[in-house]
Amino acid sequence: MLRVAGIRSGCSRSVLLRPALARRYNHSSTGGAFFGTLDPLARYLVQTPELIGLLNLGLAHPYTYSVVGMTVILRSLVTLPVAFWQRRRTDRLSNIVLPEFRVWKQQIPASLWQRASLQGPPSPEAEQQVQRQIQRSLSQKWKHLISLYNCSPAKTAFVSMAIHIPLFLMVSWLLRQGAVLDATPFINEIIPWWSPDEVFTIQAENTRQLLLDKGLDPSLADRLTKLGGPTLADRDPTFVMPLVCGSLNMINVEMVNWMRQRQRLHEVDLGLNDSPESQVHEEPLRARLMSNLLRMGAIASIPVACQVPSVLLVYWSTSSLITFAQHVYFAREDAKN
Repeated sequence: MLRVAGIRSGCSRSVLLRPALARRYNHSSTGGAFFGTLDPLARYLVQTPELIGLLNLGLAHPYTYSVVGMTVILRSLVTLPVAFWQRRRTDRLSNIVLPEFRVWKQQIPASLWQRASLQGPPSPEAEQQVQRQIQRSLSQKWKHLISLYNCSPAKTAFVSMAIHIPLFLMVSWLLRQGAVLDATPFINEIIPWWSPDEVFTIQAENTRQLLLDKGLDPSLADRLTKLGGPTLADRDPTFVMPLVCGSLNMINVEMVNWMRQRQRLHEVDLGLNDSPESQVHEEPLRARLMSNLLRMGAIASIPVACQVPSVLLVYWSTSSLITFAQHVYFAREDAKN
C-alpha cells in the first residue's frame, strides 16, 4: 500500500490541492455578494447531468457533454433564430432599400435643382438652401424606406446584441459560480484534453494489477490507483483551450470582415456604392477601427481564458464553434445568390 500512496502523492497531490486553491482564489477575487445570488441557479445547473440521467450512461466526461449540449440547445433556440431574423432584415436593407434609395438619390436632387432653375440663376444663398433641402428630403426618404420595410440597421444591431450579450454573460456567470461552489461535481471530472504522464500511467496500471492479484476488489483498486489531473473547476494548465478560444474568436472576426467586404463589392457591382474606384477594396475608417478593436478583443481573450475555470472554456469554445458554423452557412448562402 505504500507504493500506491507514493504514486498518488507523486502524481496527484498538487492536483488535488489545486481545485480548492482555485475556488478560494475565485471567491476572494470577485466580490461574492453579487455572484452569491446566482448560487441557486448555479447549483441547479451543475446538477443537470444527474437530473437527466446522464451519469447513468457511463460516459467518460458527462459534465463536459452536458455543457456542450446546453450550449447547442441555447444557441439553437435563442440566438440562432435571432441571427436569421437579423439576416432577413439585412437582406431587405441590401436588396430592396438600397436600390430604391439610390434611385431617389438621383431623382430628388434633379427635381429640386430643376425647380430652383425655373426662378432664374440661383444665388449662392439659394444654392445652399437647395443643398439643405436635398439633404433633408433624402434623410426623410431614407427614414420612410427604413420604416416601410422594417429594417433599421440600428435596431437590428441593438436587438441582436441585447439578446446575445446578456445570455452569454449569464451562462458564463452561472458556470463560473458552479465551478467555485463547495463540493461542486466539476472537481470530479478531469478535463478531456489533458493526458497524464506516461510513466505515472504505467506505474498506476502495474499497481492496480498487483492489487487485483492480491484479491482486492476491482472497484476499490480503481479508486486507489486512479490518477488525478486538472478538473473542470481548475484553470487549464495546458493552455490548450485558451489558445483554441482565442483562435476561434480571431477566425470569427476575420470571417465577419470577409463577409462585409464581399457585401461591399456586391453593392459596387450593383451600382449601390458610390465609393471611388481607388477605395473599393479599402474598408471605411469606422469599419477598420471596429475590426481592429475586435481583433484586439480576440487576442485579449487568451489571457482571460487562462484565469477562468476550464468548464467556462468548454462553453466558450463550443459557442465560438457554433458562431463559426453560422458564418460559414451564411457565406455559402451568399455565394449562391
